[in-house]
Amino acid sequence: MFFRNHSSSEFVLENIKTKIAIIGAGTAGLFAAISLIKKFGDKVDVSVYEKYPCFDAVYLWIFYTMN
Repeated sequence: MFFRNHSSSEFVLENIKTKIAIIGAGTAGLFAAISLIKKFGDKVDVSVYEKYPCFDAVYLWIFYTMN
């Protein structure tokens, strides 16, 4: 949704989610995704991409302990 700020000539975006892509589902990638979701909640749409079909046990441990 767009609305015009009456005090200036700027247009402001409202109710638009920021889309974030994280490349790599390693320790840093999962930590970044969880941190962004915790900090910004519904304001962000975070996607994590990994080239391998499965996670390591360390990655899963980090994911579950951060929730």
